[in-house]
Amino acid sequence: MGRKYRTRPSGVLLIDKPKGISSATVTNRIRGRFLLNKVGHTGTLDPEAAGLLVVCLNQATKLTPFLMDSRKTYRVEMNLGVVTESHDMEGEILQESEPVTDPEAVRAALESFVGGYEQLPPMFSAKKKDGTPLYKLAREGKSVERDPVPVEIYALTDFSMDGRVASFTVETGKGCYVRTLCHDAGQKLGCGAAMSSLVRVENGGFSLEDAVSLDVALDRKYDGLSEILLPLSSPTIPLPVFTVDEETEDELFYGRPLPRYMAEQITPAMDEQVVGKPVRLQNEEEKLVAVMELLHEPATWAALPEEEPVLKILRGFDPRES
Repeated sequence: MGRKYRTRPSGVLLIDKPKGISSATVTNRIRGRFLLNKVGHTGTLDPEAAGLLVVCLNQATKLTPFLMDSRKTYRVEMNLGVVTESHDMEGEILQESEPVTDPEAVRAALESFVGGYEQLPPMFSAKKKDGTPLYKLAREGKSVERDPVPVEIYALTDFSMDGRVASFTVETGKGCYVRTLCHDAGQKLGCGAAMSSLVRVENGGFSLEDAVSLDVALDRKYDGLSEILLPLSSPTIPLPVFTVDEETEDELFYGRPLPRYMAEQITPAMDEQVVGKPVRLQNEEEKLVAVMELLHEPATWAALPEEEPVLKILRGFDPRES
């Protein structure tokens, strides 16, 4: 009798992370519970932050670099009149003063950062200095020089005030520390501020409304895990997806460059909107085959030499494990 193999679960798992545990703890528990080879996530949440954590299993970890750049949306609460070493209320209080409680002044200070600015990463962060995470140095009582990092603030909405607490929703780009945004707004106001609550509600095309709790995920049996996984070809994943025929799939599976006539069957469905951006290619069974980048607009192909590459493989996938 032949050996029976089980398909390894690959896909995206949306977890509603509770406060009090790290993002690494979430992935480690999922890895251990289901005996998975590869588990990762697309953006760390601090232990005291809650909300959407996008977890990638097995082959889906190949998508992580393309999902890390996605916009993220948070619901935030900020205490005015206090400065802490970590820029949130978990850190040691360094300064207290009379808070600014004029809603328009606080809103204006926050909105002044919309559009992007140079943000100095906090010492209590996973950023590294000479290979050592800053938070490890901070725990040793050390403070080192850091370089400001350009960050994007796309929108700030739903602002309200209750005494010394400001609440708002903010949409950010990659690498932005929301607690540092709160700190910087407090510095602009002159009274200081520290983040007191953070809940991630969106990450790219994913929503907290579609997430399951960590306990619910861990209660699943191995064979039932696929029922709460988004497949690699899911339209929810924020990368355009196109279908290829069986012959093209074979070329991609073996890592061979696509002949021009094969590439031409894909690109009419593409346009200049996806040039230079990753796109997913799936087979006729809706199994992911590759992530590729379109190097040229289809309209320019006629002017290119035959040997000029038009598609570049960024990641290959084995559809038998999807």
